[in-house]
Formats: sequence, structure tokens, C-alpha cells
Amino acid sequence: MYLLPVSFPGILRSMRIDTYKLGVWIAVGCLFTVIIGFRHIVGCDWWAYLDHYDTISKLPFSQALTNTDPAYATINWICAQFGLGIYGVNTICGVLAMSGLIRFVRKQPLPWLALAVAVPYLIIVIVMGYSRQGVAIGLVLWGLAVLRPGHIFEYIAAVILASLFHKTAIVMLPLALLHSSLSFRLRLLILVPLTGLAGYSLLSNSYDDLVKNYVVSQMNSDGGFIRILMNAVPAILFFALRKRWRRRWDDNKTWICFSFVSLISVPLVVLSSTATDRLALFLIPLQLVFYARLPLMFHGTYVRKLVILFIVAVYAMVLYIWLSRSYHAQLCWEPYRSVLFN
Repeated sequence: MYLLPVSFPGILRSMRIDTYKLGVWIAVGCLFTVIIGFRHIVGCDWWAYLDHYDTISKLPFSQALTNTDPAYATINWICAQFGLGIYGVNTICGVLAMSGLIRFVRKQPLPWLALAVAVPYLIIVIVMGYSRQGVAIGLVLWGLAVLRPGHIFEYIAAVILASLFHKTAIVMLPLALLHSSLSFRLRLLILVPLTGLAGYSLLSNSYDDLVKNYVVSQMNSDGGFIRILMNAVPAILFFALRKRWRRRWDDNKTWICFSFVSLISVPLVVLSSTATDRLALFLIPLQLVFYARLPLMFHGTYVRKLVILFIVAVYAMVLYIWLSRSYHAQLCWEPYRSVLFN
């Protein structure tokens, strides 16, 4: 079941469907949202989220807001008032996450390839396993889709909204300063407190038990280092091919920043695996944007097709190995269940 979504972009292309039309993307987004929203007992935090929903359903709204990050608490409380259950919460989270992801990938020259890269880890593991982190990343992607010099306010709004779902999203706020028209001194003056706030959000121990359980079970494993390496590989390739990149696209500064942080995350994981892996989640956009552009940095249709095939094959293999070898995947993700079929 999980390998099927990876093939969606290829199926659409083989059917000669115009994958650039908005209607096609809305349909794809709806399909993924159904898979995400109506999943049943999928993800290692499923029961924790369910307990969380039950707790909030019994609280007045003012108390519910203090139970967890306010935006996620609000969705839980509203769904409880209308009797929508955890499936209503997950569906709304799926809509938000997929909206941001689709807006971002549609900005890429090979959007269907960016989507295929997103499926194995971002969609299946993060969005389907850890709802708040998934929504936060989706909203950050929404902001990144419009981030450019002189147009930073929508990005800032998206990051602030993302931080209301998961506090660590605030780490993406300093990126707006790269595209600000403010003087260097003023940007530096703003950057210092923002960096401190971002660092606190990564290192803080004030997260609820749901996040702590996730950190303990996932981040102290070898999987955390592998996830960081998945960001480091495109970062290395980006710097190696940066001249070709600059000749074709004008968003060099943003992805230099992503690549640099991805590389320094590799040694930093030894010092603080928890904080580094939290940060690595928000560096995933580098994988999407780099691999969606990599084929176009080569000449010749045949070579480009080989590069595309290689990228899809690698990510399909990563997903297959994770599903077949990972203890957590077999315990919490396999088999895929949906309330629609139970």
C-alpha cells in the first residue's frame, strides 16, 4: 500500500495527464488527504494522539489551549464539539500539510518528481505519524513557495502559524532576514534574539509527553543520523553544482542556507541528537527542491530521464527498506489500515 503513492506521479505522467493543471493537483491532494486523514492505528503516537483528543474533548476551550500547542489544540477542540473524532483532526491536518506541500512542489520545474521525493519520509513517516510536525512543515513549505526579496510577510505569517502547531518551527524565522530590505546592522540586531529563540525551541524540555515519547523512541536511534544524512547528500551536491544552479535559478541564497545548515548538522548530531534531528525535519525542503531540479542541470533528454529514474528508484528503495527492516515501521505503520475499510 505504501509503495503505491510513490508511483502516483509516474502513473499520471504515463497517462499523459497534464500534471501542471491545478485541478490535477487538487485531485492528488484530496487522494493523499484521504489516505492521511482516515488512517486507523497508523503511527507510533496514534494512541497518544487519541488520548490527547479525549482529554481536550472534556475541557473548556480556554483550558484546551494550554494543553498543547494552541493551533493543534483548537482543531482537536472544534472536532470534539462536532463529534468528528480523531479522524476529523487528522483530515484537517492532512489538508493543511498537503496544501503547503503541493503549493511548494508546483513551484518546481519537475513538480511530480518533488512530490515523489516527498512521499517516503515527509508524507508517510512525518505527516502520517506525527501530525503536528507534519502540519508545521507543510505550512513552512507554503511560506517557502512565496519567499523572495521584498515578499517576506507571507513567509513570516506561515512560520508563525506553523509554530502554533509545533514550537520548533520558529527555527525557520531567521531565514526571512535573507530576503529583507533592512540594513545589515538592523538585520543583525534582529537575528541575534531570533537565533536565541530558535535555539531555545530546539533545546527546550517543556514539550508535552507526546513529543518526549517521540524523541526518546526515535531520535536516539541510528535512524536519526540517517535522516540527517538524507539532507546532507543534496547539500553536498548543491555546493558541487552551484554554478549550474545559479545560471538557471535566482533563489541561490535560500538554498545555500539550507545546505550549509544541513552539513553542519552532521557533526552536531553527536553533541545533541534531539535538537539536531528536530532541526533536520525543517531542512527536508532541500531534498524536494534539489532533486526536482537536478535532472535539468544535465544536458540531453536521455541523461535527464536516467537521473529522474535513479532518484525515484533510490527513494522507493529507501521506503521499501524502511518498511521491511525498521522495527517501528512494522510495529506502527504496517499494515496500512483505514477507517473507511474497517
